[in-house]
Amino acid sequence: MEILNQTHQPLLPHLLTTPRHPVVMATSSLSSKDKLLGSCKQALKDQPPLLKRPLVSVAGAEGGGRQGNVFRVMQWNILAQALSQADDSFVRCPPAALNWDVRKFRILEEILAYGADVLCFQEVDHYHDFLEPALKSLGYHGLFYPKPDSPTLYCPNNNGPDGCALFFRKEKFLLVDADGIVLSSRGCETNQVALFAKLQFSDPSTGGAKPFVIGVTHLKARKGWERLRSEQGKDLLKQTQKFSGKGTPVVLCGDFNAQPAEDVYSVLSKSKMKLNSAYKSLSADGTSEPEYTTWTVRTDGEWRQTLDYIWFSQDKFQVETLVDIPTEELVGETRFPSHTYPSDHLSLVCDFKQV
Repeated sequence: MEILNQTHQPLLPHLLTTPRHPVVMATSSLSSKDKLLGSCKQALKDQPPLLKRPLVSVAGAEGGGRQGNVFRVMQWNILAQALSQADDSFVRCPPAALNWDVRKFRILEEILAYGADVLCFQEVDHYHDFLEPALKSLGYHGLFYPKPDSPTLYCPNNNGPDGCALFFRKEKFLLVDADGIVLSSRGCETNQVALFAKLQFSDPSTGGAKPFVIGVTHLKARKGWERLRSEQGKDLLKQTQKFSGKGTPVVLCGDFNAQPAEDVYSVLSKSKMKLNSAYKSLSADGTSEPEYTTWTVRTDGEWRQTLDYIWFSQDKFQVETLVDIPTEELVGETRFPSHTYPSDHLSLVCDFKQV
């Protein structure tokens, strides 16, 4: 098995044409977690506290921390900055909460709160000038794959295309392979993408731990596109199998823009890859998704939906711990985004143990 050098950047077609932007924060403030947290504290000193959510242990999990072949995954649609101020019409969100000079630190605060080993993000339109340099300083290696025709490009004062990003801790994993794809529907490319990385535990103590594939995607949004999402889901599974190879454990993260009753959910849950949704483990019977992963108030009404998922090979991984879904009281009347939470989607955080 060939292990790619950590400095290797996969030749992703769209990545080659993505403009790079200057880093907006001084590198001296990004030299450690403590200094980065200090930057967040200073930038957010006039803001209310970040929404706090507890970690919940899953019944039957052995626990014992995140040593060996246990790793933590964060899935999060962080909300593209260009869209937040142009297209999304969050009628209850105070405009000041969408100020990028504040919101970027709140995003970092949420990421730092859970310290995940693998980060999977959607709607990233500040990769080169913000996320990548900040997370690189903390020991993460990043990959980015933008949408072919990103809607952010049509917003005033945009920062380039949005897309999917994937980060992993270099001290915990070696990068075996990586690839980005444009999802297809009936043989035709769409405007949605997926990004894959095959990772190998770097710690010799993990013994027989196998390489696994982590994938991140963002399917087509809006009502009326259910059939397209179903076709994108089928292509996602096809491309995942092609990239991972037979028998490789898989974790697929994303904003699928589909509630559990929609066809694409069935496509994934009934696939031959034996995938299960991690957040079902929070329910009493282990079969129900959370009541919501996004809660917004827009000009067309109030939307409380479950659209985000962490899918995993249920015969290869065990869910150990999850970050809980907040109550309505904690969410507050403004819903998302708000001064206490920087995105319209909740982050999902899961500890997996390879079995």
